[in-house]
Formats: sequence, structure tokens, C-alpha cells
Amino acid sequence: PAVPPAPSGPGQAAPALYVAEQANNRVLRFVRRPVDVFVGSVFYQFAGGVGPSALACDAEGNLYVGHYEFAGMGNSGEGKISKLSPEGDILDVYAVPDPEVTGLAIKGRTLYVTGGSTDTLYALDV
Repeated sequence: PAVPPAPSGPGQAAPALYVAEQANNRVLRFVRRPVDVFVGSVFYQFAGGVGPSALACDAEGNLYVGHYEFAGMGNSGEGKISKLSPEGDILDVYAVPDPEVTGLAIKGRTLYVTGGSTDTLYALDV
């Protein structure tokens, strides 16, 4: 999945495009420089687990990354969402009761999370 961050003001274009690269367990960032040319780099490299499966960006430019782990494969049965700053630092990690995080959406201070092994929609206050 790919997600552009929220524009920083009315009529302004989003500064970057983020892509979850699940097989390589990382998030890529593509920045538009110059117009209509995107330059890509590794924004964050994770370790362990299957890899990032879902992305959402809040109005402050923080990136929420849902991690996918197969249910019943020796994990705790919980999934996690990492909150990354616009600079790529981990600010927080949220636990959800489903290891197979399949989707994220954010509205205001509520992060919506879909779980693949429970077919459930969760709402987290962030």
C-alpha cells in the first residue's frame, strides 16, 4: 500500500509518498524533486516479523505503520502499529488484538485498524 501524508495547508501538495514494502520489511519514501520527478529512499527499516502491511499519515506528518504477522505462528496474538515522526524516529508503538493488521485510516485523533485474522475493525485513540 502507498499513502501520501496530509497536505500541510489549503491548496498545498503533499511533500512525499510512502510505500510499505512488506517483503523487505521497510517503508520507502518518495519525495517530489523537481515537479513530476520522484526520488525514493528507505524511510525506515524494520527488523523481525513479516513486514509493514498498512500505512496512514496524520495532519502533523506522523506516519502510522501496521505490521503483519501470521496468526498462530508463535506470536503473542497481538499486532502492532508503529508511529513514526516525519524524521523517521519511532514515537510510539500501539498494540492491537490481531496480529494480521491489514488496513489503517486516521481521522482526527482516532486511528482505525482492520484485523485480518479476526475480521474486526478497531478504533484507537492516538
